[in-house]
Amino acid sequence: MTIKQRTALAAVAKGCTYKEAARAAGYKNLETVWQICNSNEGKAYLRAIAKNIDAETVYSVRERIADLRTLARVHLFTNPKTALACVREANKLAKCG
Repeated sequence: MTIKQRTALAAVAKGCTYKEAARAAGYKNLETVWQICNSNEGKAYLRAIAKNIDAETVYSVRERIADLRTLARVHLFTNPKTALACVREANKLAKCG
């Protein structure tokens, strides 16, 4: 995992939106950060970070759902499978939260 990827994951874990995390790490779009966060290595890294962070600073579920729905709209016509994956994850989060 690169330093850039770790920076993005740390930003997400501290409460930044995907867009803010992309800016902080130097990525041009939030999709890259979304892919990093949903990779197996990214999920494990986020879990490890989350154990050391207060409940108040954990990333807001509403913001994450909004980011996922934005990604779904962006990919609706260009990549429907990615759009569907975003919608499914957003719906899963909406049920839990």
